[in-house]
Amino acid sequence: MLGGVFELAARSAIVVLVAGKTSFAGVCLADPAAWISALIPLIPYYIYVTRKWKKQGKIAM
Repeated sequence: MLGGVFELAARSAIVVLVAGKTSFAGVCLADPAAWISALIPLIPYYIYVTRKWKKQGKIAM
């Protein structure tokens, strides 16, 4: 859920910032930038969960 919030916020912010200043290609960059920003809360959570599962023996690494 938090990843979706980050994605929406980044997409909105980027479009507002570049909509009047750049071309269509600049606005199109909002989509990949939103995906990357959605990873901001997801990567630490993934690391947290995998470490937790590793301690419990649920992951064989």
